[in-house]
Amino acid sequence: MALPKIDVPIYDLLLPISKKTVKYRPFLVKEEKILLMAMETNEEKSIIDAIEQIVGNCIQGGVDIRDIPMVDFELLFLHIRARSVGEMVDLQYKCNNDLEGKPCGNLVDVSVDLLKVSPTNTESNSNIKLSSGVGITLKYPTLRSVDITSEDENAFIDILYNNFDYIYDDESIYYSKDILREEFIDFVESLTGNDFKKIKEFFLSLPKLSIDLNFNCTKCGYSKVLTLEGIKSFF
Repeated sequence: MALPKIDVPIYDLLLPISKKTVKYRPFLVKEEKILLMAMETNEEKSIIDAIEQIVGNCIQGGVDIRDIPMVDFELLFLHIRARSVGEMVDLQYKCNNDLEGKPCGNLVDVSVDLLKVSPTNTESNSNIKLSSGVGITLKYPTLRSVDITSEDENAFIDILYNNFDYIYDDESIYYSKDILREEFIDFVESLTGNDFKKIKEFFLSLPKLSIDLNFNCTKCGYSKVLTLEGIKSFF
């Protein structure tokens, strides 16, 4: 005799950057084990791979999670986690209030409602106007992209090559699919320092998951608004 199957609820989430609505379910015990094992390794790649596998299992089709902006992917995972293990997550943060030249150091419990976390700067201008009537239209990095915080200039150029849509001038549009990497590198290396800075600023100001919390130290009484940013802040 076959055992009964348990119905799993289905939820909707409008992804704020890609403007797509995704249906998803909570993760199951087998998927929670995948995440816990990855977190035990404390390796970022293992954790990201586990999250990708879990999100891929839990969405109900229609969206390729490797092609949506990273912040949409991260928000989707937080909602899946909230529906799976509870909306409220308890975290601890150390009080850094200065007490006679020394930090307080008291560990303070902070509760976060995962469903209230939202991305900052969702209206980033991806159309960057450069010198001499030339411009470049950029794309939000996805799982297919490498770490955008890398200080290696070559790594950043690879990110840029994988995340631009087209280059244009007064006469033509040059789409990324038609531009070889070597041609693109020559283009980037011909930019002025100011133009290159404009491009880097777009990537450095990408949307991040964020929430403001009231922080109150139970030891020294210090109070402030604590801003949590990035998916790592919610583990």
